[in-house]
Amino acid sequence: MLIHEDYKHFRVTPNNKLQYFPTNTIRTQNTPEKFNKYEQGYFHYFKGIVDEFVSIFTMHGLDRIFKRNLNKYKRITWIVGFSVCLMVFIYVSSQVAYKYHTKPLVTVVSKTHWPVFQIPFPEVTICNKNRFNWQRYEQAKEMFLKPEHLKSPEYQDIFMEVVNAYDTLIFGKFYKFENLTKVPPSMLKELNYINFSLVSEFMAWKCHEIFSDCEWIDDDYDCCEIFFSRNSQMGTCLAFNTIESPEGMEKQKSDSFWPWRTKGQGDENGLILKVHLREHDHSPMRKNKKGILVMLAEPYVWFNYPIEVNTHTRTSVSITAILHNFDNYTRIFSPTVRQCLFEDELNSKYYKSLQGHRYMFENCQAECQQEYLVKFCNCTFGLFYPEGRYRPCKLVDYPCLFYHNDKLQYFEQIGESKYVAEYFPDVMKCTCYYNCKSLTYITKVTTAYMSNMEIEFNNSYIDLSLFYQQEFIVVFLTTVLYTWTDLMASFGGLAGLCIGCSLISLVEFAYFFIVDIPRKSVLYYKMKKRLRLHRKSYNIKAEIVESIMRDSNN
Repeated sequence: MLIHEDYKHFRVTPNNKLQYFPTNTIRTQNTPEKFNKYEQGYFHYFKGIVDEFVSIFTMHGLDRIFKRNLNKYKRITWIVGFSVCLMVFIYVSSQVAYKYHTKPLVTVVSKTHWPVFQIPFPEVTICNKNRFNWQRYEQAKEMFLKPEHLKSPEYQDIFMEVVNAYDTLIFGKFYKFENLTKVPPSMLKELNYINFSLVSEFMAWKCHEIFSDCEWIDDDYDCCEIFFSRNSQMGTCLAFNTIESPEGMEKQKSDSFWPWRTKGQGDENGLILKVHLREHDHSPMRKNKKGILVMLAEPYVWFNYPIEVNTHTRTSVSITAILHNFDNYTRIFSPTVRQCLFEDELNSKYYKSLQGHRYMFENCQAECQQEYLVKFCNCTFGLFYPEGRYRPCKLVDYPCLFYHNDKLQYFEQIGESKYVAEYFPDVMKCTCYYNCKSLTYITKVTTAYMSNMEIEFNNSYIDLSLFYQQEFIVVFLTTVLYTWTDLMASFGGLAGLCIGCSLISLVEFAYFFIVDIPRKSVLYYKMKKRLRLHRKSYNIKAEIVESIMRDSNN
């Protein structure tokens, strides 16, 4: 069947015969003009798309490189110039990226004259090297031993042996329990009911027994109003400015300025007191060197390593504080990169702290100590830690502490394995990072020994003062070397300088590859299909015409 448009290809001859005249001498290869650009193949079609894109693309130089009919020498010149600029951009960008990935953080001095009243005065914990007042030993024996054991010299000897070990015990010195390894386990088990932490707290020195003449910022104080009993890895001691004891927490509720702060430098702005050792009330079995242990720690820290102070001395401890902060920009990096942990990163696999305590480096180490105690002996030493989730050790467990004492001597901290493992293969390995807001106290101890005339007979004592050496502290701030804004500015400036590229250029580039090419490729294949149908239609029509012409000629 011929449609109306096909009639224009026919005319009647003088012999009344129908003759076919195809327009422009119809050939099957002739097609309408709109199909012309689809006939030469996809490569030529795609080249046309690229030419169209480059002509409107905002990146400099590409329009010259792809310009048609351009002299080949000019084209080569533009290609070389563009390539050099592109290589400069890639090289400098790679250097920026290298710094971002390998050295992403930078520490700067934020403040050099930050007043000391902005930070709390350190907690000062003072321990007599001989922790117990042995005048209370007989009373303790009657309080904590059952009557049937109180009558037995063997059980009394075991009790005295343990109390004597507790008298100078600190973490890592469990060799003091060596004699218990010679006692039959059945006898130790019979005394398992004794809570030696309570025995220790009962026999520990009271504030009025060893402290006198307390001054704070040139004001006199009753020592027992500012010193409270608290436990640590040194046993039961007395602490100033503490919130780690029930009394300290109560004082914080009633005094909003507790832990206290000081207004300046010098001993007139610090803590002064006299510490009496009372050697005549020490254990008769202990002939150790007399003196005290002084532990300085920032608030919320359970334990820090102490300073030893000898008897018959006037000792001044001058303190220099350093505050180190990490800003919130550093949170984009993991703790392994920034080498610290924020106290609110509770879900981090590196978060480890004593139960009920915020994250601090020292608290992480204390919790790690407990984990190793539980690993070796399935219990923790209750006197040294706050109440937590682990079972406290009983008397029958103390020999186990002795046997594993060598493994509890040292920490292997991050990055120390190649230095520690060779000499101390069995050590505690703890992945503890510093907290990202840490206050460090650096101490300088000055000691002057008293003359013989100043030493009172049988009344050893120490004049102790603690104060800030300067009324200002240095504050360090760690931040990222490049924030996202800095990176965008760096890469954007380089791209604009080297190749004249901008975000709009990237949008155009992305649109070309993501939208334009797929859309026009689909259009190409659709038009190719229509072209094939068009040719097929012409072929069919030609066959019909030829058939009609043959019939008319016949």
